[in-house]
Amino acid sequence: MKRAYHHINKHKGTYGKYIIIVGMCVTILAYLLSGGKLFDVAPKKEKVSVTSVKQKEKGVLKISTKDNKRNYKVGDTMELLVSANSDGQSVVGYDVMLSYDATKLQFKESASLDPSFNMFTFTKKGKVSLTGVKRVKPAVSTVMSENPIGKLIIKATTPGPVKVSIDFISNSLKDSNLMNGKNEDVLGGVEGVDLTVGK
Repeated sequence: MKRAYHHINKHKGTYGKYIIIVGMCVTILAYLLSGGKLFDVAPKKEKVSVTSVKQKEKGVLKISTKDNKRNYKVGDTMELLVSANSDGQSVVGYDVMLSYDATKLQFKESASLDPSFNMFTFTKKGKVSLTGVKRVKPAVSTVMSENPIGKLIIKATTPGPVKVSIDFISNSLKDSNLMNGKNEDVLGGVEGVDLTVGK
């Protein structure tokens, strides 16, 4: 028994080499018989981005002041109008994200000016977001042509020049947008407004 064990230990390295060689031959034979598909893996599924959609880039969102007034005094309340042009397409929803200097202006309130949409307002310091969702009834076309869709009431608090802008990045849904019924963002440009607050 001891002699057999000694014989196995003596030739252990040789046996290992034989086992490796035999294993490689079996693997190669299996590869040839499988037509070269033994190591194929399933194709990866293509990931679909949810942060952007096909964009026509022709619609416009714009901010203006009532009566086009641009000069105000500290303590004045101003009315800003948000209008939209959808380039002939019917809109089912929108997001208007506005930015301003919170040290010079103070947001007071907002209101929808288009009865075809339910409008929701979200605010944080220096930011106002207006989100509109088309009402189910009445079923009317919502093609926008410089239509006023909402208004903001803002108070001037500190003198100096100040701009109210609309956040916009082309081909993104993380900012302002005008969505049609085919899930296409038709917004292609925005226009803010420059104001001056005097003492």
